Amino acid sequence: MDNSSADQPSGTGPTQGGPAADPAGGGRSASLASQLVIYTVMRLGLVAVITVVLTFVLQIPLIVSLLLAIIMQMPLSMILFNGQRRRVTDLINVRSAVRRSQRDSLRQALRGDEGQ
Repeated sequence: MDNSSADQPSGTGPTQGGPAADPAGGGRSASLASQLVIYTVMRLGLVAVITVVLTFVLQIPLIVSLLLAIIMQMPLSMILFNGQRRRVTDLINVRSAVRRSQRDSLRQALRGDEGQ
């Protein structure tokens, strides 16, 4: 009946040692996530603005204007949100380089090449 206390040693939780506890990548991934959310919200806002303009100003049916807005926002967001897109891309590249480095060092450690 006391199996629940034996399963969890004192002082350890489910989040210890997980991705959130990684001091090297924690801040970068949080920054990447926040920048990605900002970029996504900006693009969704652009879809909403284009949809409203097409629907109420040009009197195009809602479904058609929504589809047109989705298509139109793709090239427009590349031009209008160029700075934000570059920030997200740079953060993705940094995160990718960190993960590649960690993966390579793990492979070396597993091969036994760590001391050489």
